[in-house]
Amino acid sequence: MYAKYKKDLTDKTSLEPSGHGQAGPCHRNDVSDDVKKVVTDCWVEVGRQMKQHDELRPQPVTHNLPAPGGWKSVHLFVSSTFTDFFSEREILVKKVFPELREWCSERRVKLIEVDLRWGIPSDSTSGETIAICLEELDNCHASSEGEPFFLNMLGERYGWMPDKNVVPLEVQKKYSWILGSSITFMEIMHGALRSRNRNAVFFFRDPSFLSDLPDEYHPKFEDVDSLCREHLRVLKSKLKEIFPANTFDYTATYGGIDASTGRNMVQITDLDDFANKCLAFFKTAIEKKYPDQQDITNYKETDQEKELQTIFITQKADLVIGRDDDIQVLMNYITGADSDKLDKIAKAETTIREKGQAWELCDDDNLVCVVEGRSGWGKTSLLSRFVIETNTKMPDLFFHFCGSTARSYSEHELLKSMIEFLSPDLSDDELKLLKGSTEEQIDLLNTVLVRFRQCERNAIIVVDAVNELNTKNSISHLAWLPPSIPKNLRMVVSCNEHAVTLARLREHPAYWFKLAPLSPESLKNIAIKYLGNFKKKLDEQQLSCLMTRSQVDGPLWMTLMCEELRVFGDFRTINKKIEEMPDSLDGLFGVILLRLQAEDDTGCIKKALCSMASSEAGILSSDILKVLGDTEKKEFAPALHWAQARRHLKPYIRVTGFPEEYVTFYHEAIWKAVRKNLLSTPEEDRTWQRHLANYYQYWCDKPYMKANYLPLHLKRAGENERLIEYLRNDANSMMMAPFQRSRYFQDLRCFRLADKVMSMTQDVKICWMCCKRMRAFNPGNMNLAEHSCVICAAHCFSFGNRQTGRICSFHAMKFRNSCFLCNHYIFPNDTKAIAGKLCNGCAFGVNGKKCVMINVN
Repeated sequence: MYAKYKKDLTDKTSLEPSGHGQAGPCHRNDVSDDVKKVVTDCWVEVGRQMKQHDELRPQPVTHNLPAPGGWKSVHLFVSSTFTDFFSEREILVKKVFPELREWCSERRVKLIEVDLRWGIPSDSTSGETIAICLEELDNCHASSEGEPFFLNMLGERYGWMPDKNVVPLEVQKKYSWILGSSITFMEIMHGALRSRNRNAVFFFRDPSFLSDLPDEYHPKFEDVDSLCREHLRVLKSKLKEIFPANTFDYTATYGGIDASTGRNMVQITDLDDFANKCLAFFKTAIEKKYPDQQDITNYKETDQEKELQTIFITQKADLVIGRDDDIQVLMNYITGADSDKLDKIAKAETTIREKGQAWELCDDDNLVCVVEGRSGWGKTSLLSRFVIETNTKMPDLFFHFCGSTARSYSEHELLKSMIEFLSPDLSDDELKLLKGSTEEQIDLLNTVLVRFRQCERNAIIVVDAVNELNTKNSISHLAWLPPSIPKNLRMVVSCNEHAVTLARLREHPAYWFKLAPLSPESLKNIAIKYLGNFKKKLDEQQLSCLMTRSQVDGPLWMTLMCEELRVFGDFRTINKKIEEMPDSLDGLFGVILLRLQAEDDTGCIKKALCSMASSEAGILSSDILKVLGDTEKKEFAPALHWAQARRHLKPYIRVTGFPEEYVTFYHEAIWKAVRKNLLSTPEEDRTWQRHLANYYQYWCDKPYMKANYLPLHLKRAGENERLIEYLRNDANSMMMAPFQRSRYFQDLRCFRLADKVMSMTQDVKICWMCCKRMRAFNPGNMNLAEHSCVICAAHCFSFGNRQTGRICSFHAMKFRNSCFLCNHYIFPNDTKAIAGKLCNGCAFGVNGKKCVMINVN
């Protein structure tokens, strides 16, 4: 019967008015009896299948067995017609799902969204496409014990209704296909209706925005076929009847046409209500489904740190491909087997006499294994996989991944955890050393290692990215690493090409393993696996194009590239997108930055990126809302804006430092890309330097940070008058090291020479009253003026050759025979007046012959 009425559409129903007005296109306007019968028969069959499901109560097939650490997997299926829900799907992929994924991760739940806008091979037939969609729903059923997390969006289109001969017979039979219905309807049937799924939610878009839509785009957003319109009307009515608490209406606004992808795409805006309701529903549904999944943020500090590092390595290990031989090399090391890929350095390149004398060593000790790899080559992912595989065979294992958490950069925290692992039963005196200085911890580690030699344990220690420890640029870097370790202990440490770290590691006899670049086939498999985690798939031609675009031999470029493709919404232009993507890491980050800015309507992302790129060490995590706000008016940025920006930026930033946490870039290449793309002109750079200077001067409540960073940003911003005002009149500036203050003054001093051999120049004079003044050159200067440097206010020691400050002939006109501080006249025979002195910093080299006056311009 459906075929008969489909044939008559052009001469009957297709000529009906589209209903742009208040009545809406889904209202029943002159619906024929035959059309009503087709729709009624459809719902009779729906009722029969629902009843049959209730009677049979089939046992769901499940593969969601608890993963290590008690993790669960949640598959969330997105259902809608495609072209008319482009904007909503963009909001889901780029805003809703990132926040939901982060929320799930804190509860040991892994979110996998199934958004099939693209990912079905281009050479698939219509029947295969139908099968793929429903089979993905099967996976969602299996992962959630028959209650899949299902999101459906309905507008004014019912969707494509395939003919009987298009739907494969096996699909009709397996999924009880209702002929004459659309694919979208069958997704709803299989994902929600048949089982009355409590985890399904439905969003109905108000059609009022269609009145602003240009006429040529109406066919993409509403059906003119009366059968489709009647199907859709009844479907919405039935869903509200069956799922009263799970159906939501939302409004939207026509936002114009976007041609950035190469095709004209209608933009739908004002979707915040839709996004918020969607997020709230699934948070509630997941909590109800898995109430036993604990929030790790409620754990005590040590357990939370361990859990967060476990989460980190679990995610990193998931994409390790093509490194099986490398893992075997490390396995050979910890089992004592020989490997021709490990270079044994029996003698250190530089002497470690001091270390050898400080540590108690034995002839049969083991050597540390050093893994060296370039940034972006997958060193951390490799060790993550190694730890997971090793832990199943040799559970007496300690791991620490620098960069996985904010606390992980602290050498103090690393030593504390490592010592507790090696010796769980410490004495009271040892516990005091454990909480003491780094030097005390190193002494305790030596004691613990000696004791470990006598026990029966065989343990493994893995420390990744030692180049990221907070001592990485200090003279004491890696002082805790012994020249050798007990024979019943194996230790693997890794680093990138950080020069200081490599120099320290080469002071040790060691096994040295240098990672090689991945093969093109391995990079290809990384792309397949990464996209497969999100139920996306590129065909062979697209993969081939992707590989020819890549001139980078590390997995970092490939994973970032795949992430860009994953969030790209227009599947019809995916080939063009791949061809246009840059083949360098720097160029790729530039594209990513442009996308992030385009998607951010608050401006928070650009502000965060520019502030971090202009800062010296990142932005203090506790003050991020200040920096992103109005620093002059002291107005905080909305917390929601930063929360949204942080989720977008999560793959590209990290939190480092302990106990003070700083938000900074995940990789140096990102910093370079921001500098190149967002701070390319001197004026732009000065603008953001001025912004940070305002924060430190007017709003920062930490004097030591103000002293360290405010002068730096004022200098970079060219704010010389403010810099001098701060150095002269702010007591906090005296918290700076004297040589730092002297260095800032050097660049601001008069460039003229004031050597004694030059006429009209004179010594700086200070009258007998002013020479006994305190705070003469700065409110924080507690030295007498006669003992203070006349430029930077540093203390001038009474012993040694104290150099006298002098004034050039140009500035001598102002201070001719006058006190440098009060400008009162000093008589030539006044023996109590003194000559102003310079500190070692201000008198160093030619600076001792320069004029002491300050030029702010």
